[in-house]
Amino acid sequence: MDEKLPIRSSPANGKAQLRMAQAIEGDVLTTTLVQQRAIAAILRATDDILESHIKKAKQGSYQHAKFLFDFAGLPSAQTQSAPEQESLASILLKRLEVDDAG
Repeated sequence: MDEKLPIRSSPANGKAQLRMAQAIEGDVLTTTLVQQRAIAAILRATDDILESHIKKAKQGSYQHAKFLFDFAGLPSAQTQSAPEQESLASILLKRLEVDDAG
């Protein structure tokens, strides 16, 4: 069920909300409507967003590059796993067992 969103007015956002209310023209402002409009705006801006991320990645931004690889479903660089080492807890437990036996 959609939650009805009240249109509030304040000095900072009153004009923007008035324009939004006028644009709706009688439609009930619901979370679904807001989500649909947000999705549409994001989809319209997708090319610009991706171009911006690519530019930042080329400048050396790891976060932007990782996002692009993840978004495209490509594997990002993987680190070589170090050979498994025995944990400190395991070593200490073995030494304690030796001390108890001896």
